[in-house]
Amino acid sequence: MRSKDIVRSAALILLIMGLSGCHGNPVSPDTGQNSSLQSVNPVHKCFGYYSLAFDTVTWEVDILPVRTGELHLNVTNVMNSTMGVSASGVPGEHDPPNGIFTFDVTLNHPFDTQPQLTGFDVKGILITPGTLAIDTLVFADTDETLLLNADGYTRWWNPTEFTSPGMFGYTHGSLANAAASALTATVNPYKYFADILYPDQNLSPVHGEPLTEDQGRGVFLAGETNTRRYRIKFPMDPGPVVTYGYAIDASWSAPTPNPPIEIPDDFPMVANQPEPYDVTIAALVNTLYFDTDTGNFGGLLRLQSNVYDWQSQDIGNMQGAANYVKFYSPALFSGAVDGVFDSETSIRAKFTADLSGTAIPIEAGRQLLAVRVESSDGSLYDQGIAPAPSDPVCSWNAVAIDVMDPECVGDANNDWLDAVDIDITDLVTDQLCSPTDYRDFYKFTIPSGHVLGGELILWCDLDPCEVELYDTDQNLITETNIVNGKAPIALEPLVLMPDEYYIRVYTADDSFPAPYLLEFTEDPITLDPLNTENISPSHLYIEPYNTIWEGNYLY
Repeated sequence: MRSKDIVRSAALILLIMGLSGCHGNPVSPDTGQNSSLQSVNPVHKCFGYYSLAFDTVTWEVDILPVRTGELHLNVTNVMNSTMGVSASGVPGEHDPPNGIFTFDVTLNHPFDTQPQLTGFDVKGILITPGTLAIDTLVFADTDETLLLNADGYTRWWNPTEFTSPGMFGYTHGSLANAAASALTATVNPYKYFADILYPDQNLSPVHGEPLTEDQGRGVFLAGETNTRRYRIKFPMDPGPVVTYGYAIDASWSAPTPNPPIEIPDDFPMVANQPEPYDVTIAALVNTLYFDTDTGNFGGLLRLQSNVYDWQSQDIGNMQGAANYVKFYSPALFSGAVDGVFDSETSIRAKFTADLSGTAIPIEAGRQLLAVRVESSDGSLYDQGIAPAPSDPVCSWNAVAIDVMDPECVGDANNDWLDAVDIDITDLVTDQLCSPTDYRDFYKFTIPSGHVLGGELILWCDLDPCEVELYDTDQNLITETNIVNGKAPIALEPLVLMPDEYYIRVYTADDSFPAPYLLEFTEDPITLDPLNTENISPSHLYIEPYNTIWEGNYLY
């Protein structure tokens, strides 16, 4: 049976969380209320609710209003209105057999004459079913509805915890194809909308824009239109199973003066969200494997997360943005692993975690890996207005990482002449299996005026397995065998001159194919002197242990 006969059409409910509020009946709001907008802390409110009708026969979408929102300001005669929303398919990026569809979603800020309603940190949240428990929360697993190009994840506005219909909770639209009870994920992916971003850009332009520039602080100016691209993967049964909701979230606080003269400068920093506005997650090293033929498993996993936070950037203390950084992956390890602060720049703090030996694969395939950053701001989800979690606000992100099922196949670097050029700063991953691919060759160069310290380390679960270091004429310098998955060569005692060198990785273990990592623990150290001063006497006697003559210098 064809997929279009299985799923003829579906509807996507868009809960538009905007800059100020709506009260009363969620379908027919009271438009006669006369209240003023109070803004002490950033809050999340709504412009209106929509249904997005998704036709899986034509793969087209239509925006349908379900209700309007009310806008309450400390000025008079402002019309009730709604955020303009539209969506269009990108046919060239659809992949229906695999359940993948791509849409450009456009938000049009309706109040071009009200600059005081400029928004910050606007997010289009895809709310989905989910079954993967992480801590006390729920995510969509890798076989459920996924936003493949998510900018981040958030807990805001999920219908399980934000239960009061209206501006401080999830409201189900009458045209949606699924009840709120079906949207069980409590942490959901989003795309970030800002004037500085093109539809398919990542958040790098937001990171790099100075706070006081016209497009700084992730600003969404009143009257502007912004578009972001959504690449969504639906589960297949046997055709696409389309069940999801949508919310638009923003942060805001009143400017001084009001209306503002300079944007974003006239808006306080609390107009931006209190939690980090971007949290990245990346696997710096991933050699995780599970051999389905033998049941052998292992490998390394090293993670990095960069944390971007407006308020911390403003005061020059990026490390202070987070109370903690924690990593989660229920399929690989239980509980959470703490991220360790590594370094900071003026715009981000870097945290790392080495999960080698902690991440234990139990099957091959793609596994969800999440990072959680708790804000040091002290703000809670519960804003004291409607039911909401009493927890501190957090920023999330998640990626799917591969646990490989290694196969014993040959490669091209099995002899001296086929040695692969590597840089000393590279992390080299490959695999060995005897007898098909029992050795790999590499070559590297120590640049002129440099020496090497630290270690050359081979990480591998095969035994016996060894790493060997050769000079440019392929004469053996030293070698070491794997012990408990690690074979290190100390480089400083070898006093390697600037030249070309070879590495051979070798195993005689034919029990199963296994990935490996080859790395240098330190970058080359330059010996070129800077700002030298002549302090030598006219006659200087030395008895050096080792010397290196390079150009006009003797080291």
